[in-house]
Amino acid sequence: MASGKGSVEAKTIRSLARRVGRAESTVRKWLRHEAWAFSLQGPWDVEKVKAWAEIQLKRDPGAAYKAKAKAADEGRGEFGGLGPAAKAKLQYTIERALAVRQRRRREAGQLHDVRECQHRRLAQIHALKGRLLELPRVMANTLAGADAETVERELAREIHGMLLEFAGEVGKTIDGDEEGENERIAR
Repeated sequence: MASGKGSVEAKTIRSLARRVGRAESTVRKWLRHEAWAFSLQGPWDVEKVKAWAEIQLKRDPGAAYKAKAKAADEGRGEFGGLGPAAKAKLQYTIERALAVRQRRRREAGQLHDVRECQHRRLAQIHALKGRLLELPRVMANTLAGADAETVERELAREIHGMLLEFAGEVGKTIDGDEEGENERIAR
């Protein structure tokens, strides 16, 4: 039953079923499978058939998730069998747990008021904008009569200083975590 290469062959469906450890009816279904890669008549290389079965007939690892997602879409999720009162109680429990989690995070300084944060950042940006717009007037006397290279160097130095100052103001709240912003900014 073995060929010259040392591989084991099965000449009949019954023999193949026995060698791969499956029922004969299962092996017959394999022969009708659209992806069957071998002849319909024996002999079959047992190791190749085992490999084929392992690859082609492997269960989809996402099948369980897909089934749950489909059931949830159709309103038959994990809790689909609950009555209205039980669903309401479950929803209340979930909402309460979320509220407790949010309160704990707020107390730990991990949450902030978004509008307050935006207002603070806009104030910093407007202050920087104002300083940048005043720059030509402030530096006019200093740069009057200077060559183009000097004007460019001095303006770049001044602008760079303003930007570093602005970054320091923003960084102060981030590094100092004065209001628990490290968590907020990371998200």
